[in-house]
Amino acid sequence: MAEEENPWKPLFWWRVDAINQRVRVVREDLAAVEQQLASRVDKLSVASCAGDKLLMEASRALGLAVCYMEAARLLARHRGGLIAQGRIPSRHGRVHDDDLAVRRALFYLRLAKARAEEACDALDRCRGHLGAVKMLLRRREAPAGVADHVDGERASAVGDLEAARQLMVDTDAFISAALGDRSDYTVHHVTTTAGHWQAGEI
Repeated sequence: MAEEENPWKPLFWWRVDAINQRVRVVREDLAAVEQQLASRVDKLSVASCAGDKLLMEASRALGLAVCYMEAARLLARHRGGLIAQGRIPSRHGRVHDDDLAVRRALFYLRLAKARAEEACDALDRCRGHLGAVKMLLRRREAPAGVADHVDGERASAVGDLEAARQLMVDTDAFISAALGDRSDYTVHHVTTTAGHWQAGEI
Protein backbone atom coordinates (compact mmCIF):
# COMPACT_ATOMS: atom_id res chain seq x y z
CA MET A 1 0.00 0.00 0.00
CA ALA A 2 1.40 3.39 -0.98
CA GLU A 3 2.63 5.74 1.74
CA GLU A 4 -0.06 8.29 0.96
CA GLU A 5 -2.67 5.59 1.58
CA ASN A 6 -1.19 5.03 5.04
CA PRO A 7 -1.27 8.50 6.63
CA TRP A 8 -0.78 6.94 10.07
CA LYS A 9 2.68 5.58 9.25
CA PRO A 10 4.63 8.87 9.37
CA LEU A 11 3.07 9.58 12.76
CA PHE A 12 3.90 6.05 13.90
CA TRP A 13 7.59 6.48 13.03
CA TRP A 14 7.61 9.96 14.54
CA ARG A 15 6.44 8.38 17.81
CA VAL A 16 9.19 5.78 17.68
CA ASP A 17 11.80 8.46 17.04
CA ALA A 18 10.42 10.55 19.92
CA ILE A 19 10.79 7.50 22.18
CA ASN A 20 14.37 7.13 21.04
CA GLN A 21 15.18 10.74 21.91
CA ARG A 22 13.65 10.49 25.38
CA VAL A 23 15.46 7.26 26.14
CA ARG A 24 18.73 9.00 25.34
CA VAL A 25 17.85 11.82 27.75
CA VAL A 26 17.09 9.29 30.49
CA ARG A 27 20.42 7.54 30.05
CA GLU A 28 22.29 10.84 30.18
CA ASP A 29 20.45 11.87 33.35
CA LEU A 30 21.17 8.55 35.05
CA ALA A 31 24.87 8.81 34.22
CA ALA A 32 24.90 12.26 35.85
CA VAL A 33 23.15 10.92 38.96
CA GLU A 34 25.78 8.20 39.29
CA GLN A 35 28.45 10.89 39.48
CA GLN A 36 26.45 12.78 42.09
CA LEU A 37 26.13 9.71 44.31
CA ALA A 38 29.89 9.23 44.22
CA SER A 39 30.34 12.52 46.13
CA ARG A 40 32.09 12.68 49.49
CA VAL A 41 29.90 12.39 52.57
CA ASP A 42 30.30 16.08 53.43
CA LYS A 43 28.89 16.98 50.01
CA LEU A 44 26.30 14.24 49.86
CA SER A 45 23.38 16.42 51.00
CA VAL A 46 23.80 18.77 48.03
CA ALA A 47 24.50 15.84 45.72
CA SER A 48 21.38 13.98 46.83
CA CYS A 49 19.23 17.06 46.12
CA ALA A 50 20.76 17.45 42.66
CA GLY A 51 20.46 13.72 42.05
CA ASP A 52 16.80 13.69 43.04
CA LYS A 53 16.07 16.49 40.58
CA LEU A 54 17.78 14.58 37.79
CA LEU A 55 15.92 11.41 38.73
CA MET A 56 12.64 13.30 38.64
CA GLU A 57 13.44 14.56 35.14
CA ALA A 58 14.49 11.06 34.06
CA SER A 59 11.29 9.56 35.47
CA ARG A 60 9.21 12.14 33.62
CA ALA A 61 11.01 11.50 30.32
CA LEU A 62 10.76 7.74 30.75
CA GLY A 63 7.08 7.92 31.64
CA LEU A 64 6.46 9.92 28.49
CA ALA A 65 8.43 7.39 26.46
CA VAL A 66 6.26 4.56 27.82
CA CYS A 67 3.13 6.52 26.88
CA TYR A 68 4.50 7.01 23.37
CA MET A 69 5.18 3.27 23.11
CA GLU A 70 1.55 2.51 23.88
CA ALA A 71 0.38 5.30 21.56
CA ALA A 72 2.46 3.87 18.72
CA ARG A 73 0.99 0.41 19.31
CA LEU A 74 -2.58 1.70 19.28
CA LEU A 75 -1.88 3.85 16.24
CA ALA A 76 -0.66 0.84 14.27
CA ARG A 77 -3.38 -1.46 15.57
CA HIS A 78 -6.21 0.86 14.58
CA ARG A 79 -4.40 2.29 11.53
CA GLY A 80 -4.90 5.86 12.69
CA GLY A 81 -8.69 5.45 12.65
CA LEU A 82 -8.90 3.90 9.18
CA ILE A 83 -10.35 0.67 10.61
CA ALA A 84 -13.11 2.56 12.42
CA GLN A 85 -13.89 4.39 9.19
CA GLY A 86 -14.21 1.05 7.39
CA ARG A 87 -11.48 1.96 4.92
CA ILE A 88 -9.38 -1.09 5.82
CA PRO A 89 -10.45 -4.39 7.44
CA SER A 90 -9.68 -5.49 10.99
CA ARG A 91 -8.72 -9.09 11.70
CA HIS A 92 -9.66 -9.78 15.31
CA GLY A 93 -7.71 -6.80 16.57
CA ARG A 94 -4.36 -8.18 15.42
CA VAL A 95 -1.83 -6.13 13.54
CA HIS A 96 -1.69 -7.24 9.92
CA ASP A 97 0.35 -5.07 7.66
CA ASP A 98 2.29 -5.46 4.46
CA ASP A 99 5.05 -3.35 6.01
CA LEU A 100 7.30 -5.77 7.90
CA ALA A 101 9.21 -2.84 9.39
CA VAL A 102 6.09 -1.85 11.33
CA ARG A 103 5.61 -5.38 12.62
CA ARG A 104 9.23 -5.59 13.68
CA ALA A 105 9.01 -2.21 15.39
CA LEU A 106 5.90 -3.27 17.33
CA PHE A 107 7.63 -6.42 18.53
CA TYR A 108 10.63 -4.50 19.85
CA LEU A 109 8.46 -1.74 21.30
CA ARG A 110 6.66 -4.34 23.37
CA LEU A 111 9.99 -5.56 24.76
CA ALA A 112 11.19 -1.99 25.33
CA LYS A 113 8.01 -1.08 27.19
CA ALA A 114 8.44 -3.98 29.62
CA ARG A 115 12.05 -2.97 30.37
CA ALA A 116 11.16 0.71 30.66
CA GLU A 117 8.40 0.00 33.17
CA GLU A 118 10.86 -1.99 35.29
CA ALA A 119 13.29 0.93 35.05
CA CYS A 120 10.55 3.29 36.26
CA ASP A 121 10.09 1.14 39.35
CA ALA A 122 13.85 1.11 40.00
CA LEU A 123 13.98 4.90 39.68
CA ASP A 124 11.14 5.27 42.19
CA ARG A 125 13.02 3.09 44.66
CA CYS A 126 16.21 5.07 44.08
CA ARG A 127 14.40 8.35 44.77
CA GLY A 128 13.01 6.87 47.97
CA HIS A 129 16.49 6.02 49.22
CA LEU A 130 17.79 9.47 48.25
CA GLY A 131 14.92 11.03 50.17
CA ALA A 132 15.99 9.05 53.23
CA VAL A 133 19.56 10.30 52.80
CA LYS A 134 18.38 13.91 52.67
CA MET A 135 16.22 13.44 55.76
CA LEU A 136 19.06 11.89 57.75
CA LEU A 137 21.55 14.57 56.74
CA ARG A 138 19.15 17.38 57.72
CA ARG A 139 19.41 16.49 61.39
CA ARG A 140 21.66 19.02 63.09
CA GLU A 141 22.40 16.71 65.98
CA ALA A 142 22.78 13.37 64.33
CA PRO A 143 22.39 10.46 66.75
CA ALA A 144 25.05 7.81 67.03
CA GLY A 145 25.06 5.41 64.11
CA VAL A 146 23.33 7.76 61.66
CA ALA A 147 26.36 7.63 59.37
CA ASP A 148 25.83 3.90 58.94
CA HIS A 149 22.21 4.51 57.97
CA VAL A 150 23.30 7.18 55.46
CA ASP A 151 25.81 4.78 53.94
CA GLY A 152 23.17 2.06 53.79
CA GLU A 153 20.62 4.28 52.06
CA ARG A 154 23.22 5.54 49.63
CA ALA A 155 24.28 1.97 48.82
CA SER A 156 20.65 1.03 48.18
CA ALA A 157 20.19 4.10 45.96
CA VAL A 158 23.30 3.18 44.00
CA GLY A 159 22.06 -0.40 43.58
CA ASP A 160 18.66 0.69 42.28
CA LEU A 161 20.29 3.26 40.02
CA GLU A 162 22.54 0.61 38.51
CA ALA A 163 19.54 -1.65 37.98
CA ALA A 164 17.73 1.18 36.20
CA ARG A 165 20.78 1.90 34.04
CA GLN A 166 21.05 -1.73 32.96
CA LEU A 167 17.35 -1.83 32.14
CA MET A 168 17.79 1.34 30.08
CA VAL A 169 20.60 -0.32 28.13
CA ASP A 170 18.10 -2.99 27.06
CA THR A 171 15.39 -0.40 26.43
CA ASP A 172 17.76 1.63 24.28
CA ALA A 173 18.75 -1.45 22.29
CA PHE A 174 15.17 -2.52 21.67
CA ILE A 175 14.19 0.97 20.50
CA SER A 176 17.19 1.02 18.20
CA ALA A 177 16.09 -2.35 16.82
CA ALA A 178 12.56 -1.00 16.38
CA LEU A 179 13.90 1.85 14.29
CA GLY A 180 15.93 -0.55 12.15
CA ASP A 181 17.54 1.31 9.24
CA ARG A 182 16.06 4.52 10.62
CA SER A 183 18.38 4.30 13.61
CA ASP A 184 21.63 6.28 13.46
CA TYR A 185 23.49 4.21 16.02
CA THR A 186 24.38 0.55 16.44
CA VAL A 187 22.16 -1.89 18.31
CA HIS A 188 23.76 -3.60 21.31
CA HIS A 189 22.54 -6.05 23.93
CA VAL A 190 19.42 -7.18 22.07
CA THR A 191 18.95 -10.66 23.52
CA THR A 192 15.70 -11.71 21.85
CA THR A 193 15.50 -13.56 18.55
CA ALA A 194 14.27 -11.19 15.88
CA GLY A 195 12.48 -13.95 13.99
CA HIS A 196 9.59 -14.06 16.45
CA TRP A 197 7.93 -10.95 15.09
CA GLN A 198 7.60 -12.58 11.69
CA ALA A 199 5.72 -15.50 13.25
CA GLY A 200 2.70 -13.36 14.07
CA GLU A 201 3.28 -12.87 17.80
CA ILE A 202 2.26 -9.21 17.68
